[in-house]
Amino acid sequence: MKSNHLLAGLAVVVLGGALWLALALLGTGDSAVLVRGPGPEPAAAEASPDLEHFSGSESRAVAKVTEAVVGAAVETGLAAWDPELGGLIGRVVEEDRTPVAGISVALVQVDANLMLAADWVTLGEPPPQLVIGRTITDEEGRFRLGGAYDSSFQGLGIDLRGPRSTIRVVDTQLHHGEVTDVGDIVLSAGCTIFGRVVDEGGAPVPGARVRIVPSPPGENLTMFLQAGVQDFRADCSVGISKMIVEETGSPVVELPPLVRDHIDDLPIPTTFTNADGEYRFESAPIGDLIQGIDKPAWVGVSRVITTTAGEVELADAVLSAGLTIEGIVVDEQGDPLAGVEVLAGSEFVFGEAAILHPAGRTGADGRFSLRGCPATGAVMACARRNPDEHWVGALEAAGDELEIELESTIAVTVHLIDAAGEPVRGARVELAPGVGRESPMGVLGRFMNLGAEPRDARLVETEAGTYVCDEVTPGRYELTARPKGLAKARQRVELLPGQAAELTLICEAGQGLELTVIDARTGAGIAGARASIVGAGFPFLAAFAVGRTGPDGRVHLGPYSLRKEENGAFGFGLAGRQILVQHPRYADTSVPLDAGVQATQVALVRGGSLHGRILWGSDPPRSVYMLVLENTDGPGGIMEAFLPPRLGRSDMSGAFRFTNLPPGTYELTVFDRFLDQDPLMLLVAQEEPTMVHREDDVQLEPGGRTDVVIDLSPSGRGQTARIEGSVYLDYHPVAGARVRVSGRGPGVSVKTDERGNFETPDFLALGEVYVRVSGDVETPTAVLKNALLHSEALTLVPQRVHRLDLDLQSQPLQVRVTGSGGAPVAGARVQLHSEGGYGGQPSSKTDERGRAELTLIGEGQRDVRVSAEGYADNSVAIDPTAADFGGEVEIELRGAVTCAGLCDLTAFEFLGSGNGAYLQITGPGGGGWKRLDADDLSDDRRATFRVEGLQPGSYEAHLWVNGRQAKAISVELPEGGAEHLLLAFEPVDG
Repeated sequence: MKSNHLLAGLAVVVLGGALWLALALLGTGDSAVLVRGPGPEPAAAEASPDLEHFSGSESRAVAKVTEAVVGAAVETGLAAWDPELGGLIGRVVEEDRTPVAGISVALVQVDANLMLAADWVTLGEPPPQLVIGRTITDEEGRFRLGGAYDSSFQGLGIDLRGPRSTIRVVDTQLHHGEVTDVGDIVLSAGCTIFGRVVDEGGAPVPGARVRIVPSPPGENLTMFLQAGVQDFRADCSVGISKMIVEETGSPVVELPPLVRDHIDDLPIPTTFTNADGEYRFESAPIGDLIQGIDKPAWVGVSRVITTTAGEVELADAVLSAGLTIEGIVVDEQGDPLAGVEVLAGSEFVFGEAAILHPAGRTGADGRFSLRGCPATGAVMACARRNPDEHWVGALEAAGDELEIELESTIAVTVHLIDAAGEPVRGARVELAPGVGRESPMGVLGRFMNLGAEPRDARLVETEAGTYVCDEVTPGRYELTARPKGLAKARQRVELLPGQAAELTLICEAGQGLELTVIDARTGAGIAGARASIVGAGFPFLAAFAVGRTGPDGRVHLGPYSLRKEENGAFGFGLAGRQILVQHPRYADTSVPLDAGVQATQVALVRGGSLHGRILWGSDPPRSVYMLVLENTDGPGGIMEAFLPPRLGRSDMSGAFRFTNLPPGTYELTVFDRFLDQDPLMLLVAQEEPTMVHREDDVQLEPGGRTDVVIDLSPSGRGQTARIEGSVYLDYHPVAGARVRVSGRGPGVSVKTDERGNFETPDFLALGEVYVRVSGDVETPTAVLKNALLHSEALTLVPQRVHRLDLDLQSQPLQVRVTGSGGAPVAGARVQLHSEGGYGGQPSSKTDERGRAELTLIGEGQRDVRVSAEGYADNSVAIDPTAADFGGEVEIELRGAVTCAGLCDLTAFEFLGSGNGAYLQITGPGGGGWKRLDADDLSDDRRATFRVEGLQPGSYEAHLWVNGRQAKAISVELPEGGAEHLLLAFEPVDG
């Protein structure tokens, strides 16, 4: 969970970053061995008060799941499943357990269905929502919410858009058909902060928005303060300067609906100033915070504040009037254009981008203006006539007037015909700005529900099968037709300026699928199941058809096109199409859809359940643990997203339960509970959870029950170990050296004392652990900062103390770099590489004699790597312990040559337009990568490539397309390089 960073980071948080944080913090690993047997019982943990009324794995059933769906009507969306979905209750309390009454609670849900939202909208299926329910706590602080899908991630947004806004991950497994008590949500007491917001003359500014967030660590702080993120609101966009200057694509990154609708729901404490400009937070976090203050038509301000217990009065925050950006929108003849939508803003301090605010629509004179812009750089404005057209931008120095020229509109006529040439009546025909490599939204856009709002169909049917729009701005577009009873047709078109466009789009009959969904045990049809035909699509996954089964379990899907759609930008191992079937009484199921199949049957299995108990010896653990259950033999590729890890927790007796699990092999990991805290504070603190156990090879059968007992004795931490030792360099102790231990559990880090000694705390010792020692040291020839002193992998015996004493020696390494004629190469970068990272000095540069000095510390083989402008990289392996090693090495650099030509991709038939492949050239001293864009393929499916900076010699060319690897091809580069190679690749798997 750690990103261009502003928009991508913002989107991740809005999409449930706090929920995905769980996975980012948990990490992954391999096998585990369960430690059983007697041992000293650890000190009893104090019972957590927030769990006094939490029933853990015992949920109260409130609706008996029936075997038949009552009624013949087929509903859509989650509403069709409401009686069978999961619910939850809980309390919101203060730290002293006082109930918090009248505070809002929202249920946030994140799952893989979000990837299909845009397609579902166009197919008539209500899209999944990020916030699926909101309520208000009663006088006892209690709340009740429903509509939860058990394989999704859930979070509880508390007081969103309010002064105590926060989010908590639901780390309790929710069960379909039941209401689960998730316990107390404890709000931090914090402190009280108050202050005023004034203008430059000292007058109060009412209605200003005031927000506070934890201060990010280290170098990120400057970015937050300078980027002006406090001025970003739901109606804002981001302008990309490069796109305007180079005219390479749309200069505006618009907020997708999913982000725009929920940007104010970010878990950021928020309040507004009163008529006197005053604000107050009663429960602000304690510590270093960033305070952001903004108001439309004013320049916002952000600052770092430090809070302590009690009340803190802050200095007045001053909002300034800022710049007024003014300009005009004209056509190609210079005539003003009225009614044009305009966005405007100033570049960030560090350039490249700007936060764009709505400047309204141009007046009759074509003019626009926007007040309250910061004087941080160039000013930018972008305009378009209609939402389904491209943005056109202008960039000028601050204070200069902007002029945006829009090309004159043209008329567009689309003739829609079927395969027999007959006109297609009554279709919905849309134009949308073309998105592809030039779009800065790229991959991010679709995942965030880009396009989930249907486009305005401005093309009107004037006669049978003829659709016309008289005014369209020229540019690249996607033309889409959605006819009744035929497959959707789509075509990329380029509308040229100055000439009317007349286009013909053929709508194929497509193919339909008669699908029957049955119970695998009884053979009875299953009503109300949602069935989707999905496949690779830009950038991840696309839905081609969706529907709900009727009372007999049948549904007709389609018609859908038989043409291969654009494959995903990254492939994710999904080459064909899949039938995805979902129903709350059964495990989510996906099966391949073979080409040409027009009728098939999918059998759904009842999900299995996992019941377990955590013990210390024969006694309850007296503490609560968080559990993560992950399937390890799923479908693979992108479809794994529909089989995500399940989160759960044990109760005070150690019991836990997971239900509705697809059959297969699972891995169960136990952690100290940590997601009951504010995830934002966890990110800032960079805390890692403590993993206490991992159970491999947990088998789940269809509809069956699996039981597991986990005994954490003797230490209460499973298999733990400790390392103690000392660090010496050149016979002197190294004080302050950092000793880091990492492995399958959370890492530990300690520093050596003044005598060079260290001792780690207990850490989880499952499999190998990796020890890395680094520090600031002084040798006879150099002073080294953060030098890597030692690294190794160890397999430790649990419940033991391992001794690691390092007695290291340093020695200088003289490096001479020459060209092919023996002449010294000055300014070459020389770097030492060793297993685990860099050793000695991170790098050095050669002097005019071509010489550089590095320092070798400890034993072990190293690589000396050299790079210099105009030369190919080279490296030499050295072994300081070898008898013939004299402390000197000479490395010859040869002039860089080029490897270029054509890649023949005809063997990769599934590669579609808009996708790409990756070519790697490997050989002596290094190599290079090249992305091959399918949009640039010639008609004979050959793509040009060019890799520079190589040295002459023998190489291998490797190719990956959509996760499929090609057979390697040998390439020989002569002294002058090779410019006209033809690489004909074939898949490894045929």
